[in-house]
Amino acid sequence: MNDRAHRRRLGQNYLIDPVILFEIERAISPQKNNLFFEIGPGTGALTDHLMGHNRKIIAMDLDQKNIIALSERFAKTEHEFIHGDVLKEPLEFLHKTKHRVVGNLPYNISTQIILKLINYLNGIEDMHFLVQKEVAQRICASNQFGDWGRLGVKIAALFETAILFDVPPESFDIRPKVQSSFIRLIPRANPMIALNKFLGFSNISFAAPTCSTLPSSRTMTSPLSSIASLGSVVEKITILSSDRPLMNMFLNSSRNCSLNL
Repeated sequence: MNDRAHRRRLGQNYLIDPVILFEIERAISPQKNNLFFEIGPGTGALTDHLMGHNRKIIAMDLDQKNIIALSERFAKTEHEFIHGDVLKEPLEFLHKTKHRVVGNLPYNISTQIILKLINYLNGIEDMHFLVQKEVAQRICASNQFGDWGRLGVKIAALFETAILFDVPPESFDIRPKVQSSFIRLIPRANPMIALNKFLGFSNISFAAPTCSTLPSSRTMTSPLSSIASLGSVVEKITILSSDRPLMNMFLNSSRNCSLNL
C-alpha cells in the first residue's frame, strides 16, 4: 500500500494552507500556560501554532510514523506524543486537569470522537475542531430554523457551539470531496442537564427507535410491535420531561416526524 492510499485509509487529509492555519490559531487564541490535547496532529502543522509561552501539548495519532516523527522533532520539550486510537484509548488525563481540545478530525469518525469526549466534560475548557461542513451544521444546528437533530440536541444540552468559518478542499494536501468547517464548543456554565443524568439519558433514550424506524400502517404486522415501539418513545419523553429546555429541543427535532399508523 503506497503512502497516499495508507493515508486515505486512515482519513488523513493534512491542512497545508498557511492562511487557514493562521485563522485557526487566531480562533483558538492560545494563552500562556494552556494545556492542549490535540487529536490527529499529523505532521504537526497545527501543533507548531500551539507551541510556546509555557504551553503543554498532549497529542494522539493513529499513525505511528507521525508520532515517531513528532517525538523526534520535539524531543527536548515536555510535550507528549501518543500512538493510539482516540476512540479506544483511555483519556484519564482529562479527569485530572482541564485541557483545551483541538484537532483536524477524520471525517468518518468525527461524531464518535466528540460524543466520547462528553464523558470528560469536566476536564474540558473548550474544543475546536475541523470537521465536515455537514457535520458542523448538525452539531451547531439552530432551533430557530427547526433543524435540530439527535446530535444537535445531545451537544447543545452541554455545550455552546458555533461554526467559525468554512475551509475549502484546496486547503488540504489530499483534497477531500466535501467542504469543511472549523467549529467551537464551549461547556455551558449552566448545563441543561447534569452530566451523569445526561449520560444515562443518552445511553437509554437514544437507543430507542426513532420516528424513522417506527412501523407504519403499511408495514405493521402486529399491534403489539407498534405498542412496543411507541412505549420506547413514551419512555424517552418521560426522561426528557424533567429537563424542560432539553424537552423543547427534542420536540423541535421531532416536529417534522409523522406516525403513519
